[in-house]
Amino acid sequence: MYRSTGALRHVEMPDGGLLGHGKEVMGLTNGEEEEVGLIKIVPFLIGTRC
Repeated sequence: MYRSTGALRHVEMPDGGLLGHGKEVMGLTNGEEEEVGLIKIVPFLIGTRC
């Protein structure tokens, strides 16, 4: 199970809009992911994808 803001990236609302549209969300930078040893565990890096 991944616990990350990235897990909510493609969640759609009943009206078809994205859950995070127009909202600010916080996630780890690529450097932070590397520091905590998750760079090879997570399926993608938020800092690169978003």
